[in-house]
Amino acid sequence: MKMMTENFSAEIMDMEQLDEVSGGHYDETCKDTEFLKDIGLVDISHSEFVAFFCSGPARTTAATGWSKVGISFIGNYRSINEYYYNGKRIFRDEAMKIACQKKGVKLTDLSLHKYSSYYSYY
Repeated sequence: MKMMTENFSAEIMDMEQLDEVSGGHYDETCKDTEFLKDIGLVDISHSEFVAFFCSGPARTTAATGWSKVGISFIGNYRSINEYYYNGKRIFRDEAMKIACQKKGVKLTDLSLHKYSSYYSYY
């Protein structure tokens, strides 16, 4: 009898591949608006419940907040959100660190897991 592992090759994902399958979603965009509000980049945050039915305002708020610290944001309803800094794609946690640095907020002052979504590995 063959072992189950003999039938499947082991695959290891890098962070970008992991982001492809676990990042993004309207929930993460809402968490972004909460984070951006907490560090003073936007005046409003959006709930997951509201964004489930109408995610456009949450994406707009997130894009506005991220742009204030030089980060380009592309929010996607059902797939990964994308973050760019100086023309280079970065991970969400990197975007959060950059925003904190530019706003003079110490990462230790924030509980970053508060901003993690169900679909995010950060």
